[in-house]
Amino acid sequence: MKPSSLLLAVILFAHPSFAQTLEQQWEGVKNAGLTKVEAGFYSRGSLAVELHKNGSYTLLVPYSSRFDLTKIKAIRVSKDAIMKAMSLSVLTTNEKGEFGVLSFTANGSGGDIDDSEIPALKELSLKPFEEQLADSGFESSSERSSIWTTAIDNTVVTVFIVNGSLKAILKGVDARVEKKLNGTWITGYSEKQNRYENGVTSSLQVQNSFAQFSITGGPFPQIESPQLIKDLKDVDLKDLGMNLPEPSKDSSGFIIGGTNSTDLISSLFSINGASMDSISASASLVPGCSDGDPLLVTGEDIKEVMAADNHKVIQLGLTHQALAQPLLYAEAVVEARYGNKFSLHGTIIKFQT
Repeated sequence: MKPSSLLLAVILFAHPSFAQTLEQQWEGVKNAGLTKVEAGFYSRGSLAVELHKNGSYTLLVPYSSRFDLTKIKAIRVSKDAIMKAMSLSVLTTNEKGEFGVLSFTANGSGGDIDDSEIPALKELSLKPFEEQLADSGFESSSERSSIWTTAIDNTVVTVFIVNGSLKAILKGVDARVEKKLNGTWITGYSEKQNRYENGVTSSLQVQNSFAQFSITGGPFPQIESPQLIKDLKDVDLKDLGMNLPEPSKDSSGFIIGGTNSTDLISSLFSINGASMDSISASASLVPGCSDGDPLLVTGEDIKEVMAADNHKVIQLGLTHQALAQPLLYAEAVVEARYGNKFSLHGTIIKFQT
């Protein structure tokens, strides 16, 4: 068998956590040219952000690209006639003054619905937008009278009403993007022409302690142009979203995720409750090399292979964990969508994704 190290670890992914200040975010809002809507809320183009007192922020994007705010006459939360899910429905008019209804769930499903919704929404349109929203369970406050919020299927929906006019219908980003934004601060704003729709797409530029990237401000925001700006030797795997379990000793004395003596490995009958025979059988089925050889070939003893590997690693002044570090960083970079290359101890590592 060609030399290989057996890595016994369980990799768990969690939210990274960083420290940023409200003052730092305010500076970013200023640099991005966002304008104040209400206390803590700032917007530009198709996106908005809500700043929180702890220095974090929430990114808000359009609820739907098909909502033309200038043509909406009524708005309410209802059950979609087709999808049978809670949706945001709006009554619109076209150039001929004809009425129509659009209804979308928070995840974007839906569209045109049954005209039977028109009478109820026409009656609702006789009320100011504030009353329409209140009727559907939206709430506002005296401190933020122009901002109305509710939740649709666990997604926070925010509507801006300024001087009686509908200015924005927004929602929070999905969990994938929200996780990526955790611990970042705002650095700028950009716009580009939208290839599929008229107008432009807004992007928020953000950065954390080791990377920078942009988030598009459409209904389905995307992470764009990620760039690592620090050698990953100075970045903890936890900050990339990866948590490794603490080393633990099993009943045989073997330290899972830690350093073991070669003598101990040679004397093992089991690891973490699995017999060496069962581990050997599994290793005989797993390809260990690109040429198709299994990890353990006929006639090899699993303990002898592990002991020989362990002796070589110790002889080189290394650990299995140190040998695995580039692979763990590569996995973390891919999972966090930071591209396909990084610098580790000054060496540029590139890989295929």
